[in-house]
Amino acid sequence: MAPVIIPEPSTWPAGFVPVLVDTLRSGSELDFDLHIQRAGQMVHFRDSGLVFTPREADMLKANGIDTLWVEEEGGTGYGRYLERQLDSMHDGRRDRRIRSQGPRPLCLVPQPHAGDPRRPSKENMHRAEGVVQHTVG
Repeated sequence: MAPVIIPEPSTWPAGFVPVLVDTLRSGSELDFDLHIQRAGQMVHFRDSGLVFTPREADMLKANGIDTLWVEEEGGTGYGRYLERQLDSMHDGRRDRRIRSQGPRPLCLVPQPHAGDPRRPSKENMHRAEGVVQHTVG
């Protein structure tokens, strides 16, 4: 799988945060709306509260879409989603380590950031996407 490059923040459409399609797990419920950028316009793709399906993932891949967008207000939901995925990966690694007595699992430490402590910073969202991309892919 070729690495997906996260767009530079200076290129993000005003009011939107990128969501790499590779960070979305099939079968997981997404609690944020998603948008697609087409001809410089943001087009609503799907509502929050729906399960992301393998069919959607295949359709996006077939159309060469590797980045979706969430409105900045919805970025909190995406940040929580990434944290849940990382927690799930961490728990899975811990379970395998316990069974195999192998190496210690990856330990992610939250980084402090300005603003609302419940809202992940763009930098931490960017970092989490990279972790997911390199460990899941």
